[in-house]
Amino acid sequence: MVNQVFLKATLDTGASISAVHPSTLLRCGINEDIVLPWTFSPLELADSKQCTPSGVVWLPVSLLGHLFTHRFAVIPDLSCPILLGTDFMIQADVHIHPATGNVRLGDNANYAPDLGLLEGEFGDLEGHVACLTFKDTKVDFIPMLDQAALLPADKERLASLLRDFEYLFSGKLGKTSLVAHIIDTGTAKPVCLPPYRASPAKRKIIEEQISKMLEDDIIEPASGPWASPIVIVEKPGTEPRFCVDFRKVNKCTVRDSYPLPRVDDSLDFLARGKFISTLDLARGYWQVSLAADSRPKSAFISHKGLYQFKVMPFGLSNAPATFQRLMNTVLAGLTHTCCMVYLDDIVVASPTFDQHLTDLASVLGRLAEAGLSLKLAKCHFCTPKLRYLGYLVTPGGIGPDESKVAAIKQFPTPRTVKNMRQFLGLTSYYRRFISGYARIAEPMFALLREDAHFTWSPECQQSFDHLKLRLTRAPVLVLPNFGKPFTVHTDACDVGLGAALTQTGEDGLERAVAFASRTLHKSERLYSTSEKECLGVIWALEHFRPYVEGSYVTVVTDHNSLRWLMSRPSPSGRLARWCLRLQDFDFEVVHRPGSANLVPDALSRNPACDPTEPVDLLPSYATIGSLNLRRQPLLILEDKQQLKSLQQGDQVIASLFTELESGSCVDSTDFCIQDGLVYFMDKRASCRLHPLKALRFYVPGLLRGTLLRYFHDHPMGGHLGITKTLGRLQRRVYWPGMRGDVKRYVQSCVTCQLSKPANQKPGGYLKPVVATYPWEFAGVDFMGPLPRSGRGNEYILVF
Repeated sequence: MVNQVFLKATLDTGASISAVHPSTLLRCGINEDIVLPWTFSPLELADSKQCTPSGVVWLPVSLLGHLFTHRFAVIPDLSCPILLGTDFMIQADVHIHPATGNVRLGDNANYAPDLGLLEGEFGDLEGHVACLTFKDTKVDFIPMLDQAALLPADKERLASLLRDFEYLFSGKLGKTSLVAHIIDTGTAKPVCLPPYRASPAKRKIIEEQISKMLEDDIIEPASGPWASPIVIVEKPGTEPRFCVDFRKVNKCTVRDSYPLPRVDDSLDFLARGKFISTLDLARGYWQVSLAADSRPKSAFISHKGLYQFKVMPFGLSNAPATFQRLMNTVLAGLTHTCCMVYLDDIVVASPTFDQHLTDLASVLGRLAEAGLSLKLAKCHFCTPKLRYLGYLVTPGGIGPDESKVAAIKQFPTPRTVKNMRQFLGLTSYYRRFISGYARIAEPMFALLREDAHFTWSPECQQSFDHLKLRLTRAPVLVLPNFGKPFTVHTDACDVGLGAALTQTGEDGLERAVAFASRTLHKSERLYSTSEKECLGVIWALEHFRPYVEGSYVTVVTDHNSLRWLMSRPSPSGRLARWCLRLQDFDFEVVHRPGSANLVPDALSRNPACDPTEPVDLLPSYATIGSLNLRRQPLLILEDKQQLKSLQQGDQVIASLFTELESGSCVDSTDFCIQDGLVYFMDKRASCRLHPLKALRFYVPGLLRGTLLRYFHDHPMGGHLGITKTLGRLQRRVYWPGMRGDVKRYVQSCVTCQLSKPANQKPGGYLKPVVATYPWEFAGVDFMGPLPRSGRGNEYILVF
């Protein structure tokens, strides 16, 4: 009986899978929506022919009072209503008695005559579906279970279960209709941005990605007012990643407040689990459909045209909430009973192995019913330990993840007074939570006195080790409370990055959840101060992603670099990739002076990570494909005598120099003399760190053309536009009328005219003039001047 409808089923011991005819589904009132697409290899028949089912469906089958949920291939050419193969016989424990032609279930000694075999039934199937088997679809799960602490017999039982759900690991993208993502932008105006410029190599990547997504039914051609640009993120060792810059769309999207799960509510459940398995969805976001009215808002623009997503793309601000809603729907009734789920990470924990098999079957069955697929390489079964959201989960219980406090534990022994001040600044920030802090740290504080000589004694080492131990234990390092907001403290210096994740307790005191630090690579050390600070913030958010993703977070830094990054109108290259990294986070930036940002400052100056260790987070930020530089002399303005002679040779500057020396200059507040050179004092520049940073060299007339060529034509100048070239010059030098000179020079640059696209509407096509009778139109022009003739004529009138 299927769905309360009695059917005549055919038992086929030669078929490795079960099948159903489409008409049977209609007869049983089965909705077509639950029929999933067939994503496996064709089936092989007894006559070696191949057959591709139209779909796959899970049906509830009732047999002799026993209820089974089983997978059936939907085959239009099936010659019987429903066929039960050996996969069903194994699940239902079916026993066939050939002599009597009767069938029984399980260990029941009484055969069921109403299930008897009919004569000629096998012959009716010959040539049609006498043998249904998968062709080349077997996955050997046994080698994957080598790390599992199981007996060989238990490994085989687990592998047998996984084979029943082998299609979930086929690598094909699943599709679910349970939840559809909605992009709610309210009454906001459509976002329409032009495409970013791309090199020929990147254009080829874009074309390949678009073609592949069209083939996989991920996107479709679009025509509408919404358009977001494409960014290709290149990562060494892997294929380039196709990304869409949804920052403007996210800015006008109404936030979805659907909560992410509270991990602390499930810790007791995980601690009781003796057998733990983890499941990871394959490209989970793309398995969620996008609502029809939201598809135009996902449109992206390229040189090939305008396309829109049919599934939920990466980079949307509400995507985590939608995906969590889907997983809660799929696993309703199972979460906190046999599993827990955080976004696309599913953890199944059970007290016994038999129960674990049952729980895994339940979870895998729910995923199959929802039409979702898994990535086998990221799934782990009966793993001895699991790092999950900052905790180390083992069959013996739950403890803190040691990687959280590695930055503190690996803090190097101070070798100078400066190193020791940094460590004491780090520990003293949390001294209110360390009982007897002053007594423990006294040997090191003694070395800071004016009359003390720095000698690292055994007492200092003991104090140093004791403080590190106290810092990594409660109440300093507290468990995260996902119902409260997080604060991320970041800092960057010339050698490393540092970060601390904190939360404010019920008593109003800020306590640490985790610390982190790493050194800067050689290429990263060449970044500007603002870029290093931006890198520190992005790295910290990525490092603490399991805590802060999907929730509001405050970022505390001693630099306004992140505001500078997010305010850039059209970032490119590394800055564009950084902006895309920040799309997944909901954060606010708070500025705190470096003197008050002690913890991340100390961690950044004493990073714990190995500088030779490859960093997967931002490896492409230091990559430059190639630069073809022509040999051009560098402009070096260090010969002060030459600069003095050039200024003295300029009549205007020489006159100003004389007036400044005599004190008769009316613009004495705008100009000054330093080392015999005239400088313009820029009152808009900050000179808190160094007063000379506000001085800009007054360029004499003979040097201005050279500077214009250097800042615009030089390979490192990049032939930038008027505004950017002017900005680079204004930060360094001064001369009156600079804006006009830059504008005229850039507009007259031949290379720019030949290479850069025009931003104006191109001229239209010529319109031919059609005459209806002779001499209706006459073209008249003059030709000349020509050599004067004898009669004094120089021009010829031409018709």
